[in-house]
Amino acid sequence: MSLMVVLLILAAVQSCQKSVPQESSVEIKFMHGWGGNGTDHIAMRDIYQGFQDSRPDVNLVIDSAPDISIVIDKACDMLAVDRMPEIISTNGRGIYVANATAKGTALNLTPHILHDEQLRGCVPPTLLSQVENNQPLYSIPDAMEVQGLWYNRTILEEAGLLSPGQSLPSSWDEFMKLCQELVEWADRENREIMPFALDHQRYLTIFVALLASRGGEDYLRQLSQGYLDENLIECLGYLRELKKLSWPEIFSLGINDGRQSFEEGRSVFFLNGVWDNIVFAGTDLEPHLGYSAYPGLDGVTVSYVSLSEGYVISAMSSPKQQEASLDFLKYILSEEVQTRIMEETLQVPLNPAVKVEMIRDAHPLLGMAFGEAYKAQIQVSTVYSLWHEAVVAAFNDNIADYLDGKITARQMAQLMEETRLGL
Repeated sequence: MSLMVVLLILAAVQSCQKSVPQESSVEIKFMHGWGGNGTDHIAMRDIYQGFQDSRPDVNLVIDSAPDISIVIDKACDMLAVDRMPEIISTNGRGIYVANATAKGTALNLTPHILHDEQLRGCVPPTLLSQVENNQPLYSIPDAMEVQGLWYNRTILEEAGLLSPGQSLPSSWDEFMKLCQELVEWADRENREIMPFALDHQRYLTIFVALLASRGGEDYLRQLSQGYLDENLIECLGYLRELKKLSWPEIFSLGINDGRQSFEEGRSVFFLNGVWDNIVFAGTDLEPHLGYSAYPGLDGVTVSYVSLSEGYVISAMSSPKQQEASLDFLKYILSEEVQTRIMEETLQVPLNPAVKVEMIRDAHPLLGMAFGEAYKAQIQVSTVYSLWHEAVVAAFNDNIADYLDGKITARQMAQLMEETRLGL
C-alpha cells in the first residue's frame, strides 16, 4: 500500500471521528444579588464559583447585581415576556416567586425533595413536614431569616437603665419608658444620643412586630384579608411616638445610615437581623452589644424566624437544565457549603446537619443573637411572606405623610386596604 493511500485512509478515519457529535455541556443562567463589595457578598460569589469548578460539564452563566432589588426587577421584566433564568436567588423577595408561580413557570420542588434522598436530607423538619403533606414548594432559601433588636448594653448601663445581666423590658410600655428616660439622660449629660435611627423599613418592622404580639402569624394573615382593623389603627399610633425618639435625618436615607449611627453610638437600638453580626464581630463595638426579641403589647415578645423565599428553578428549562439546576441547589444546601455559609457570611444555615452548638462555638456573637431571638414568645415569618408586596409598598409610600400628620392612622389603613382591593 502506497504512502498516499495510507494518508488518505487516516484522513478519512479522522474525519469520521470529528463528525461524531461530542456531548456538550449544559448551560444554566443564574441570577443573584450578591454582586457587592461586602465580605458576605464576596464569600457567596466564591461559593457559587465552587459549583462551577466542581462541575465543568455545567456552564453557569451568571447575571448579578449588588442590590437584589435590581435583580428582581429585571427578572420580573423577563417574566412579563415569558422568559426566566434557569435558577435565581430571590433573597426573600416574594414578588418574584408569586409572579412565577402564577404564570406556572416555577418548578415545584416537592416531588424532587421527596424522591431525592440527598436533597431531602438538607431540608429542616419544619419545611419537610410541608413537603411530606405534598404541599407544593416553589422556592427554598439557603439560610434562615432570624431578626430582632441589636442594642448597646454599655450605654444603657451607663445611663442606669439596665443592670449587668438584665434583659430589655418585654412590655412595649416599659420599653418606651426606658427610651424616654434614655433621651432625658442624654440631654442632661449633653450627649448626642437617641434611642433609634429609623428608616421606612424599620418602622414597618416594629409595626408588624406589634401587630404580631396581638395574635401571632394567624392574626397577620387575617389582616391580609382586610386592613381596616382597629388593632392595626391603634398600632399605627405607636409609630408617631417612635418618631420623637429617632434621629430624623436617617428616615430618607436608609439602613446603612441607620447602622452607621448605631456603630458610632449616636443611636442605642438597631432593628435588623442576626446577619449583621458579620459587620459587628471583631470590632470595638462587639463587647458592648446585646440582642433581644421585640417587646410587644401586654408583654408578649416577638421575633422574626422564617424560611423566606430563596432559590427558584425554571419549569420552562429543558430536563437537562432542570437536572443541573437541582444539582446546584443540592450543592448549596449540602452540609459542607452550608457550613461555609455560616462561617463566611455569618448567616444561620438551613441544613439541620449544621448544629446550633457549632454555630455558638464558632461565632459567639451570632450564637448569642439568634439564641436571644429564639426566646421570643411569638415567632413569625417576615412580612413579605405574609402580606403582598404591593401592600408593603403602600405602607412605605405613605408612612412619611402619616408620621408628619398629613394623614390619619385610619387614612393610612384605608390606603393599604385600597391597595389590597386593587390587586
